[in-house]
Amino acid sequence: MTFNDVTALATKARDREVERITLDDKEWIAAKVPAGTPESMARTTHSPPSSPPATAVAGGAGGPGTTTAPPR
Repeated sequence: MTFNDVTALATKARDREVERITLDDKEWIAAKVPAGTPESMARTTHSPPSSPPATAVAGGAGGPGTTTAPPR
């Protein structure tokens, strides 16, 4: 199952469009720190350099701006 598949399932389950957004390192940290995550933790929870960028699902099951890191 891909992130696109998850986005499609979330869209169907919520009966409204859910958008997949890919974030680079700087965007990920810029979003997490103001939300209360210490910068060192934000860097740790983001994907390692060899992994694809993290993905945010806007309006996902966790609410606006829900973020998920790719599996490691």
